[in-house]
Parts: sequence; structure tokens; C-alpha cells
Amino acid sequence: MLRIFPLFTYAVFIALFALTPLAVFAQDAATLRAQIDAKNREIAALEKEIAAFQTQINQTQNAAKTLQNAIRALDLTRQKLSADISVTQKKIDATTLTILSLGDQIVDKETSIGRQEAGLGEALRNLYEHDRTSTAAALLAHESLGDFWADQEDILIVNQEMRERVKDLTALRDTLAENKRSTEAEKAKLTDYQRQLQDQRALAEANKREKDKLLRETKNNEATYKALLAEKSAKRDAFLREISNYEAQLRLIIDPSSYPKAGKGILGWPLSNVSITQYFGNTEFAQSGAYNGKGHNGIDLRASVGTKVFSAGSGIVKATGNTDNKAGCYSYGQWVMIDHPNGLTTLYSHLSLINVSEGQTVARGSLIGYAGATGYATGPHLHFSVFATQGVRVVTYNPSSATNCRGVKMPVADLRAYLNPLSYL
Repeated sequence: MLRIFPLFTYAVFIALFALTPLAVFAQDAATLRAQIDAKNREIAALEKEIAAFQTQINQTQNAAKTLQNAIRALDLTRQKLSADISVTQKKIDATTLTILSLGDQIVDKETSIGRQEAGLGEALRNLYEHDRTSTAAALLAHESLGDFWADQEDILIVNQEMRERVKDLTALRDTLAENKRSTEAEKAKLTDYQRQLQDQRALAEANKREKDKLLRETKNNEATYKALLAEKSAKRDAFLREISNYEAQLRLIIDPSSYPKAGKGILGWPLSNVSITQYFGNTEFAQSGAYNGKGHNGIDLRASVGTKVFSAGSGIVKATGNTDNKAGCYSYGQWVMIDHPNGLTTLYSHLSLINVSEGQTVARGSLIGYAGATGYATGPHLHFSVFATQGVRVVTYNPSSATNCRGVKMPVADLRAYLNPLSYL
């Protein structure tokens, strides 16, 4: 007589065994989950601390330009960057634990699938043997026709249930594998972000050195600090007169059809969080006598030292530079210029660190550097300009009228090439 009922019992046992969770795995998963939750609580606490630092930094930047406020701003920035680094490390730790947890789940499900498939294989072999038996012989092996059909139905049920279970577990395994790949990709991004924060920590240390330098130069004397600010302002004004006269004499061919008409979203914002502190053109500050009466040639965005700066569009880095390489040249500081395929060129200046190089291809939203206060800046911020590409050049500034910035690599443009960034953002 065919062993149909033992076959059925065996298949059910295999299915139930595959569904039985391993105690060790469950315990490990619970431990990992607890560790991940603990990391997330630490991250939340640190992020609140970072937000408080940022609020204090903003308040200090809005306060009077005094030596003590300048020192306090540098101290707060260094503390914020250190907290940023701690947050990122904890995120990386949490992600690593998540990947480990997903890996364990994948192994567990694959083991279950293996058991299911083994049981299915055994069932199929028995079915094959059964099929080799003639219908007449099978009927004779049973006491009644009803028993015969009942056994046939049991075999079909077992076969179908096991196939469905294997299909479900395979789909789950694929989902978990995809989650693991996604988490590993996220970990890669976090690791990259940690490298970026290492840059910011270096910037904070550079700010600390700047603080020490400032204390040495001023001997912690407020009057001396005011004198230094006045000297920088005078040199900045002298340069602005020079550069505006120089640019007014440029006669470059600019075809209005070579760049896009004004439109929202043609360019993306270069910062994650946007707060405009000065607009383009004849602003109130420009009317006060700044910019030699030519108006503000870009927009200023609030950004503390170390804030990530992104490319406003895809393109090629036309040039990078640092006007601070020439002592007393209070201009753009560290800057990046990007040519975009639509006929626009963007400029990002007063950076504290540059992360791209000339000729590099960048995508919209790519990290290109960090905001700062290099060059002439009354406080940390990002100066963002947009040009018609045909009307802007990168030159070694060396006109006969040049004084403090002679020989410095910098962008210059026909005054008609300056465009209002808000017309394209």
C-alpha cells in the first residue's frame, strides 16, 4: 500500500519546522534592536544640542561686531561641529547594527527556505513514485474509492501549500536582501558624511587658530579690534572701486538667447536651509555706499562656518581660487565657479573649504564646499552669484590700478552679465 499518509505527515512537519523561530536568533535580534534604539535616543539628544548651538551662533552673528562676540562665535561653532561629528558617528553605529540585524534575518529566512525546498523535493519524489503506479494498482492498494481520492487530495494540498510557503519566503528573502543593500548604501553615505564632518572639524580647529591669531593681534583689546575692522573695510572699499571700474570697461559679447529666461527651479538652492540676508541689486546696504554704487552682485545667505554648500545645477567646475592667498586682498576669499550647460554660470564665495577641483563634473546638489567667512565678510555667510556664461571670465587680476589684489586669480564679469539669482531659483 502506498505511503501517502506518512508523506503528508512528513511535509507538514517540514513546514512547521521552517516556521519555528530559533531562540538564539530571537535573543540576538532583541539585543540588536535595543542597541539601535539606544543609539537613536543619543542621536535625538545630540541633535537638540546642535540646534541650541545654532540658535546661539545666529544670535551672536546678529549682535554687535565686537571682539568678544567674534571669539564667542568661533567657540560656539567649534562646539557645534564637534557635536555634529558625534551625531554622525552614532548614526553610522546604528546603521551598522541594522545591517547586522538584517543579515541575520536573511540567513534565517534562507535556512527556512532550504528546509521548505528539501521537504518539497521529498514530496515531489514520492509523488513521482506515486505517478509511476498505475491507476488500477493505486485503486487496489486502497480499501475504498473514497480513501483513494482522499489521499490524492491530501497530496495536492501539501504540494500547493509548500509551494506557496516557499514563494512567500523567497519574496521575503528578496525584500530583506534589498533592505540590506539599501542600508549598506546608506551606511556608505553616512561614512562619506563622516568624512565631510572630519573636514568641518578641521575647519573648527582652523577657526580656533584664527581665534588665537585674533587674540595675538588685538591683545584682547576691543579698540585694537575695531581698528583692524576699519582697516579691512577701507581696503575692501578700495578694491570695490577698482573692480567696478575694471568691469565697467569690459565689453564682452553677450547674446541674451544664450541663457534661459527667468523661471522658477532652473537652479537649485545652494544650501539646505535658506535665509536671505541681502538681496541682489540696489539694496539698502548698497545705497549706504557699499559696492561703489553698483549694487550687490549676488545674494547673501545665512550660513555658519562648516555649513555644506551644494552645486545649484549640473555642470563643470570652471575654476576655484582663494583671494586670501594675497595678504590684504579682501575680496571673495575661497570661491568656486561652475559653468552650467544652459548658459548660466554660478559663483560660491567666502567658503571655508573647497571640495572640488577645476575641470570636475558635478551634479545638481553635489557637495562643493563649506560656508565660511574668508575674504571680506562681516560674518560667516555664502555669497551666491549668477552670470550669463558668455560675460564672465576668470583672470589674474593685474590692471594698472590694482593695489591690494594685484596678481590674484579671481572672476570678473561684464556688468551686463550679472543676473538676479532669485530669477532662476
